Amino acid sequence: MTLVKRLEPTYHIYFSNNEAYLKETHWFSMKAKEGQPLIPQKEEKIEMVKWFTQDDIKNNWDNMYLSIKSLLVENKFFMLDIDSP
Repeated sequence: MTLVKRLEPTYHIYFSNNEAYLKETHWFSMKAKEGQPLIPQKEEKIEMVKWFTQDDIKNNWDNMYLSIKSLLVENKFFMLDIDSP
């Protein structure tokens, strides 16, 4: 896997045990050979990692945090279809 560039971090608030927490997430643009396995970082409590296709992004768009949507669009990982209803 090769690091292409570091992206801007995103922030979102989540709640646990009636307490609010601000989560900072760091993002990177990376390249990998097709079929290269992804390994979750268990010590960071990351349980699953997955490559997303453009269709995956489109199908999950409504469930994404706004900060992640902005990251994808600003870095041209996903192009919005402005002609769609």
